[in-house]
Amino acid sequence: MILLIAALKDEVKAILDEMEIEETVHLRPSVIYRGEYLGRAVLVSHAGIGYNRMRRAAAFCISQYRPSLLLNIGYCGGLSPQLALGDIVVAETVIYENGGLNFQAAKPAVAVPSEIRVHFGNILTVDDVIQTPHEKAFLGTKFGAIAVDMESAGLGSSAADAGCTFSVIRSVLDPMDMNLDPMGLVNDDGTSSVSGVISHIIRKPLKAHRLPHLGFCASKARLSLTRFVNEIIKETK
Repeated sequence: MILLIAALKDEVKAILDEMEIEETVHLRPSVIYRGEYLGRAVLVSHAGIGYNRMRRAAAFCISQYRPSLLLNIGYCGGLSPQLALGDIVVAETVIYENGGLNFQAAKPAVAVPSEIRVHFGNILTVDDVIQTPHEKAFLGTKFGAIAVDMESAGLGSSAADAGCTFSVIRSVLDPMDMNLDPMGLVNDDGTSSVSGVISHIIRKPLKAHRLPHLGFCASKARLSLTRFVNEIIKETK
């Protein structure tokens, strides 16, 4: 069985749309789906945002289902100017900023689709959203990382506790030169928050024009992520 675990439902939406779901488990705020995808037995979960939520959901999935392949998938921010929107980042090491923990990640054996650019390097997990190009450049230099997220170290920690290997596959949502304003787009469980968006627009109406651009970025990042993950699933024995 393959575990595909993300923070946001949007990150696994394309997979859930095509998946034959046999069981749904609510581990508040996480949701876990068991079923079949591309002819393989899979667990798909959106754990919610942050290290602790990812760690808890991953630990549950590992203990209850014993998946043979653990993949943390989702979006990331670029910490290197070489990363563009929709590029794939495969982690070599996951670094947790809070506590200085490092987790060695496995590289999945996969034939890379020609239309997707793939980078290998360190991914930094942080506890707060990194918004500005200045912050991204600083963290990339300080930690020797090429991308940033808020969850990968959570899976790394649970995998280490269980003696399992894991992989991290991330798609660039916001390149290094892009300012990211999350705008209350998601709830704690990783689902879309319409009320949060409306509330933010009411308080900061001048930022409403950014929504279509962020939606476009998410769509492009999700497309390349799903294509790459599909290749991994197809080639998994």
